[in-house]
Amino acid sequence: METKQLNKVNANKAFRFLATVLAISGLFSFALAEKVTVPDTVDATSMLGTFIGFVLNIVTLAGVDVLIWGTVQFAMSMPAHDPQQRTNSYFMNGAGAIIISSRAILGLFGITIG
Repeated sequence: METKQLNKVNANKAFRFLATVLAISGLFSFALAEKVTVPDTVDATSMLGTFIGFVLNIVTLAGVDVLIWGTVQFAMSMPAHDPQQRTNSYFMNGAGAIIISSRAILGLFGITIG
């Protein structure tokens, strides 16, 4: 019983120490931060378009992962004769296809990216 109480006290001390270290490091980072200047040649809309294109590429890769996992689920459901897993694999494959084609779907709504 005493060991559990000591462990709880040690955990609270460790948490307070970590919170203090993070707070102090945060204050130092604000105190030591320098002024950030952006050159006049940088166009904000082109940078935003590049960032959105990067995010859409990550979303497309996530869609490929979902599609692959749906295919794996389907392959695993065949020898197990599991209709629930097979149904889930159909949904996963459909969701993966929709996520992969998100850029084209946005284009259908009239939203053009980069």
